[in-house]
Amino acid sequence: MEEALRCGALSRVLTAFSREPGTPKTYVQDVLQAQLAEEVHRVLCESAGHMYVCGDVTMATEVLRTVQRILVQRTAMSVQQAGDFISELR
Repeated sequence: MEEALRCGALSRVLTAFSREPGTPKTYVQDVLQAQLAEEVHRVLCESAGHMYVCGDVTMATEVLRTVQRILVQRTAMSVQQAGDFISELR
């Protein structure tokens, strides 16, 4: 990760630990909503960018719902339109 950051392949790395003992549970969708909502919107809707999420496939549904919710909140899209938009991106 450090090399990817140094060479510019990644702009930053954020972590969400849900199984770390002694640490409050933080999920990817929490980080997306709290820290990255504006950037998710900008990258997906305005910059034709990409979004990569590393983690267990079982979390994919909640991450998808969070991205959908962000698009609804930040655009004029309905829930259905946001879902269709995400489907096209996939």
